[in-house]
This record gives sequence, structure tokens and C-alpha cells, in this order.
Amino acid sequence: QAVQMRGHEIGNHTFTHPCSLNIQLEWNRPHNLLYWTLDQVQADILAAQRRLDAAFPNQGENTFAYPCYESTVGRGRRRVSYTPFIAEHFVAGRHKGELLGDHANDPQHCDIHHLSSWAVERQPGALMVGLVEQAAALGRWMVFTFHGIDEGHLLVGAGDFTQLVGYL
Repeated sequence: QAVQMRGHEIGNHTFTHPCSLNIQLEWNRPHNLLYWTLDQVQADILAAQRRLDAAFPNQGENTFAYPCYESTVGRGRRRVSYTPFIAEHFVAGRHKGELLGDHANDPQHCDIHHLSSWAVERQPGALMVGLVEQAAALGRWMVFTFHGIDEGHLLVGAGDFTQLVGYL
């Protein structure tokens, strides 16, 4: 709550982190999007949102980050996007894009509920700064996804993060 009170958004990332990665492993067995329905993923997102609304009642609108960057449920002919649901409930949604500044989001044409974001784990600060410069030169939005700073298995080094923030 202290972080939110300092102006940071506490966004929705689902309650159970459903994910497929096109595999079936023990950790994702009960929450594999390949075997889920739209109703299941919507219920999971709303369960998380109820908790967020209770914990942060003054936050107002917030954004959504797709778990494992996946925005569909089902497989084959039954595979469907849940992006329209995100558009109904959130001001924006973050997905995954190519780690190239020239592929950054074009504010005139992007789907704000399926924005490209770049997973920058283990990336050097100079690369992130370069991507920001490239996107800015094109008049585009660069969205980075950070899973951890100096901790976790998808981390960015504190020095690299500090270099990016210092540049910004």
C-alpha cells in the first residue's frame, strides 16, 4: 500500500498465473491455458481484481499484464483470445513483442489492450537505453517488463536498471 500511495500502479496479473508455454509440466498442470476456457480465465482475472480493489480502494483504473505473455485460451480450433475481455475491464494490457526498438508500439495504430512489451531479463543497461532511444526517434512507445531487480530467475541487474532509470 505504501508503494501505491507513492503513485505506483498495482496492476492485475491474474490470481493463479495461468500459463501454457505450449507445454504440460507439474507446475502449470492446474492452470494450463491450453485446457482452460474463456470463463475460467475471466473468473481468475476477476478474482485477482476483487483482491486488488479491496487492498487498493483508491487506485481507480489499472492495467493488465498477460501471464507468460499469453492472451489466448484453448487449442486448435477452440483457441480464442481473451483480449476483448481485457479491453472491457482495463485501460491497457501488456503482451510480449520483439526486442527491437523499431517494433515498439505505434501510438497511432497499436491495440492498447495488447501492447507489445519487452522482457529485458539479463539485458545490459546500454541495450535498454538504446532501445528507448530508437523507439523515441520513431515516435513510438517502449514498454519493458521487469520480473525482478537483482532477484529471482528472470532478473535485471541493479546496475543495469539504475543505468536505464538514470537515462530516463
